[in-house]
Order: sequence, then structure tokens, then C-alpha cells
Amino acid sequence: MLSLRIVTAVIAIPLFLAAGYFGGIYLKILTGALAIIGYLELSKMFLKRNIKLFAPLAVFLLVLAYIDILPKQLLPYLFFSATGIYFVIKHRDHELLEFIYTFFSIFYTYSFIYIYEIRNTNAGFGLFLYYFLLIWANDTFAYFIGKGFGKHKIAPNLSPKKSVEGAMGGLLGALLVGYIGKLWLPEYYLALLPGALLTAVVAQIGDFLESSLKRFAGVKDSGELLPGHGGVLDRFDGVLLSAPLFYYYFIFFYH
Repeated sequence: MLSLRIVTAVIAIPLFLAAGYFGGIYLKILTGALAIIGYLELSKMFLKRNIKLFAPLAVFLLVLAYIDILPKQLLPYLFFSATGIYFVIKHRDHELLEFIYTFFSIFYTYSFIYIYEIRNTNAGFGLFLYYFLLIWANDTFAYFIGKGFGKHKIAPNLSPKKSVEGAMGGLLGALLVGYIGKLWLPEYYLALLPGALLTAVVAQIGDFLESSLKRFAGVKDSGELLPGHGGVLDRFDGVLLSAPLFYYYFIFFYH
């Protein structure tokens, strides 16, 4: 399994970094595709609990928001309005639960846009690269330190393999990237270490959130798109929660 994960990573990571390097429409198309695939993965997962998401409406709104026809600030209003009208016409009480899950799923997967927004800041590809090195160090250190030294489980009911030692290892890896990040982001050096720690903590919470969604649906992986890694949500679980925070953190301090 580990060798399959490595092969997939060797192929996928350079392509992802290339899209990040060139930015613009290339990265926006990629993150938009990831958002839609992630949403469809959630839709399939919730269907196992007989919860049917409003997929056509959600995908339509996601596409409009991604291509800037629909300002992202209007996304929640339009979704509420459209589904509100639907409920008035149909008046099916049981579909309220489906509305709630659809609303959550739209904004959960819409967080992919913040990958593009991080690249689109004044710091450009440097901040984009720093963010993903931070996320990957968090994941990698957590995995290997947890595997080698993990004894105290954090949440065995959600993710039985994750340990306190692994989580601390992930934070250590993130802080290491935060420290060396000043080499190519010297103007941000005061914010790098606290930002690294905060981002890593939230990324780990995002990992548990996705684990709880899979546990709710009764599935091992969110999908099968990435051999050895599972689905898009499996690979980007920490990103979906931490990317918005990381973006606004740097915008708050430096823009």
C-alpha cells in the first residue's frame, strides 16, 4: 500500500505543483475540478445513509462561483433562496435534512478555491509552495512518528491509527517548515512560525472531520480516484479546513 501511495504521489505532486507554478486559469480549472469531484464524493457517501444531496444545483453554483460569474459572497444567499423556493413549492419536510447536508457540502468543497487564492496573493507561488510544504510535512511527520512511536490514541472511534505522538510529530514537521520558510519568504518571517502551528492544528482537525464523515457513511475511503490515497477528500482533508484560515491569516497581517 505504501509503495502505491508513493507512485501516485510521484506522478500527482509534480502536476499539482506545475499548476501552482503557472497559476491563473490552470490552477483555477484544477481546483474547480477538485471541488466538483469532492462534492460528488460527498454526495455518494451521504447517499449510503439515504441522504440525497441537490447535486445539479450545487455543481451549477460552484461552477458559476469559480468562473467569477457569481461573486462568492452571493453563493450562500442564492443557495438559500433557490432551495427555499423549492421547499415552498414541494413542501416536503424530510428534505430539510438534505438541504442542510447539501449546504454543508457546498461550502466544505468550495474551500478548494482558497488554494487558488493563496497562489493569487502578492507572495504568489512562494506562499503557495510554503503552504503545501507545511501541509505535507504535517502529514508525513505525523504518519511516520505515529507509526514508530504512537501509543496514546487521540480518537480511536474516528481514526484508530492516529495517536498523540503522531499529532505532535506533525506539529514538529510544520514548525520545521515554518522555520526554513523564511529563506524564500523573508518578508513574512514574523508570521511564519505561529501561522505554521495554527495551520497544522486546523489541518489535523480537518483530517478528523473527514474521518467522521466517512465513519458516518460507513466507508473506508471517500473515493477511488487516487490509488493508494483514496479519493480527493482523503488527500485534501486537512487542506479544506486549513486553506481558508491560512489565506485570511496572511491577508490580515500583510495586506
